[in-house]
Amino acid sequence: MRILLLTSYFYPDEHIGSSRWNRLSKYLLEMGQEIYVVATDNGSNYNVPQKLSNGITRVNSYSSMPDRFLNLASNLKKDNPLEKKRQNYQVEDRKPSISLYNKLVVIVGQIARFPNIQWWSAGEMVKEGMVFVRNHNIDIIVATHPFPGCLKAASKISEKTGIPWIADMRDGWSSYYDIEYKTGSFLNKLIIRLEKKYLNKSSKVIGVNQKLVETLKTKDDKFAIVPNSFDTDELADSSNPSNIYEARIGHVNFAFAGTILSEHSWN
Repeated sequence: MRILLLTSYFYPDEHIGSSRWNRLSKYLLEMGQEIYVVATDNGSNYNVPQKLSNGITRVNSYSSMPDRFLNLASNLKKDNPLEKKRQNYQVEDRKPSISLYNKLVVIVGQIARFPNIQWWSAGEMVKEGMVFVRNHNIDIIVATHPFPGCLKAASKISEKTGIPWIADMRDGWSSYYDIEYKTGSFLNKLIIRLEKKYLNKSSKVIGVNQKLVETLKTKDDKFAIVPNSFDTDELADSSNPSNIYEARIGHVNFAFAGTILSEHSWN
């Protein structure tokens, strides 16, 4: 099977978000599957040998018009003499304050980037994903979460090609703990509508445990559970601090194993 994976983080990104698919990819490749990856550019060292995919492309997740506008607005604020004066005032042991301009940029940013900072740059992911589709006869698309731009891109590629896609929800969408929009607010209700729309378009929705599944807004018959777990090879390789967080106290080993308990609550 030839898999197109759309993800915000992937090896060698030093981020907990990359762990799930770093581990799954390793064993899927050993089983003879092919995995082609479109991931976002997170500024890691991408010159290291790529061992967990048959091919990978990185895209800029902040290339949309809203991103460019907000970056321009932020830079204008930094160069503003009044802003420099305000920052210098704060350095002199006084209470920090947030300027009216900064508040305005934040509010405009939340609206312009709605529902997420990577949503409007999904076009780059679609463009690069279509290259893999044309060159490698992809059988299935998998989009990981958080950052629903990946889900949007998977849905768009599926619409163009008829290839089924899977939403791999290692976190919630409207229930995500780090969401910018207050639960119950108008914009949060719009996010719930988007969640229903896109998850209902998928062929399957994967959750890491039952508690997460219960928060997702889609049809019950779409769900399957694939828990997070740890890789025994990582535990054996204690020389690599990026693979294992370990403390030795006498004969006791403490190792970070990821979220694997079904009763875990991310909130």
